[in-house]
Amino acid sequence: MTAAAGFDWGERLTHASDYFPQFHALAVELIKEGKAYVDESSVEELRRMRGSLTQPGENSPFRDRSVAENLRLFEQMTAGELPDGAAVLRLKIDMAAGNMNMRDPPIYRIKRDADHPMTGAAEHTPGQLHLRLHALTPSTHE
Repeated sequence: MTAAAGFDWGERLTHASDYFPQFHALAVELIKEGKAYVDESSVEELRRMRGSLTQPGENSPFRDRSVAENLRLFEQMTAGELPDGAAVLRLKIDMAAGNMNMRDPPIYRIKRDADHPMTGAAEHTPGQLHLRLHALTPSTHE
């Protein structure tokens, strides 16, 4: 698409998957700083706790876990010791934010049943996690 607009990335073209190790290290740092937590709520519970456009969300019961417990659970996620969908890593932002996308968004999830378009099946070790990059970038929609 950018080539059609007259732009060529050349050898500078990169993909998010090129940075998976750095993303993992950043996730660990966020946990250590108390800015992220492992949430074991079901999808239905996550939806309910998110609130609505007119109602604030509510904190997950897992939001105030200790750093040590979050690190242990995150390592279990990355080691493939938890089943798909059993847990997500969420940023600790504000469950009352007017922008619902900022209500403790999930940034890592366990997903082993699909090939990654860039790294392929070879990278699908039990601990491969998918990062939601847009959770870390400013959102313009409310």
